[in-house]
Amino acid sequence: MARAATRSIPFDEFLCINGTYDKHLKTLTHLSDTLLDELTADRKRLDPKYPIVLEIVLCNFFISNKHKVLQSVPLTSGYWSKNSRAKQNRIISYRTLKFLIDGLLEKQYIRMAKNYSSGVTAIGGTGRTRIYEATPKLKKLFDQYQLNETAIIHQIGHKDYPFIQLKDFRPKKKKGQKTRPKAKQLRLEKYRNSYVDVMEYELRTFNQFLTNTHLDIYVTDKEMETIRREMSHKKDDEDELVLRELQLHKKFIYRVFNNRSWELGGRFYGGWWLSIKSKWRHRITINNQVTTEVDYSSMHFNMLYQDCKSEIADELTAGNVFDSSGLFDPYDLQNFNPKWQGVEIPEYRDMVKQAMNIMLNSSDEKEALAVIRNDKVTFPKIPTGFRTWKSFTDHILDCHKGIAHKFYTGAGLHYQFKDSQIASRVMSNMANKQNACVLPNHDSFIVQVSKSESLIKEMRDVANEFGYKISLTIASSPKRDKEETTSYKNVMAINQDDCSGYFKRLEDYYDTLPVIYEDDVLIPPSYNPVTHRKLSWREEYKD
Repeated sequence: MARAATRSIPFDEFLCINGTYDKHLKTLTHLSDTLLDELTADRKRLDPKYPIVLEIVLCNFFISNKHKVLQSVPLTSGYWSKNSRAKQNRIISYRTLKFLIDGLLEKQYIRMAKNYSSGVTAIGGTGRTRIYEATPKLKKLFDQYQLNETAIIHQIGHKDYPFIQLKDFRPKKKKGQKTRPKAKQLRLEKYRNSYVDVMEYELRTFNQFLTNTHLDIYVTDKEMETIRREMSHKKDDEDELVLRELQLHKKFIYRVFNNRSWELGGRFYGGWWLSIKSKWRHRITINNQVTTEVDYSSMHFNMLYQDCKSEIADELTAGNVFDSSGLFDPYDLQNFNPKWQGVEIPEYRDMVKQAMNIMLNSSDEKEALAVIRNDKVTFPKIPTGFRTWKSFTDHILDCHKGIAHKFYTGAGLHYQFKDSQIASRVMSNMANKQNACVLPNHDSFIVQVSKSESLIKEMRDVANEFGYKISLTIASSPKRDKEETTSYKNVMAINQDDCSGYFKRLEDYYDTLPVIYEDDVLIPPSYNPVTHRKLSWREEYKD
């Protein structure tokens, strides 16, 4: 018999109401003050942190209630200690958070669930935490004050917000461990320099641009359920499927560097669009306008062949724009060795692609083979014509002789740094020149269709600035009639049946801010690379 699944989301230390618009800020402040008066009625002295932390707590419970899931809250003194790696928000302390949670429990605004939630916190901390849920009493207050999810954002004005993360060296797997432990996140104080300050400033500015941009996915309510199901997983065969939530308020991005180095990794993470399958990405909308995705084709291996000055580089780097076909494919081994000819390539192409990336990112052959053997989903069986996984990877090396010396060296992190630098430049240039919001997906970008030609030009130019000529692929695009492709105004031209969730979120967003229109198209606020607005209540608190 399957065990009852516990659906919960991690506590997010940086949630708040968008302080740019008074309506929702005043609403939450009023709610918070009302509850705080009740919780602190017997206390003569109030901690100045109480109102700030209570707002964070209420935002978390509002989101979990909205998505009909439980809310995990880490309540151990070690987690919230000054030296904890898991803790990010320095305003929150164990004593303050525990007082507020205990008060909400006592006044029956929340209740404790019987089970624990295991997993990661919003910013990477791990542990086993208690889970809670809002009671009808608190839900009634949420309804009374008419809060909506579109008004809830991350506190990007917060001085502790982790725009830049630096990971330690990843520990080796010890005897008895099923999986290799993840690398710990390091405190930035020891490693901060002017380069980090510049990156942090750029990310803060771009994320402020995202604050004033409506990002959504145009799907029916039934399709949204499918997306949630695809994002979910079972921990073991006895578990029920725990549906993950597509949390659209999580639209801010951060960069992660590896191995204590500012030149390894650096890719962008955090945005909700990174958590959905590629087949849905053409349904993403930016300010209620349809989008397309443009991809650097086989980016790392293109750069590798050019760095190694291989003759094959000329075939890989034609510099043209293709749809999903027509490229010289480094993962199609028939291009490199006749031994592969006759094998059903579509069946094994993804295997080759994943294996090559594992080999490029691994520090030695043993590590790569262990990853391949343990991943039964990506590598369900050894490809036809090979007796072992090693013979398969050896064949890949034989096919890619021009770059074979780069495999098993951990070079992947070096090329991730290069592609992240290119991505950062593309995003910044598109925002400055076109006032266009571009969503990064490592080596591809999602943009409004009306801005796609500008994006293609920018991607080519920036790659050339870094010394690379890389073909581009239109990875996904809305399927529209020829007559419709001339306007690209908004999603209204697309079938609207059963998309009540999308239009409700759009209505909430329009209610959140003063919307500017031009020919029925939402006009986004201008990208400003010089200034960004801090959240008002954050200015009131000083360490």
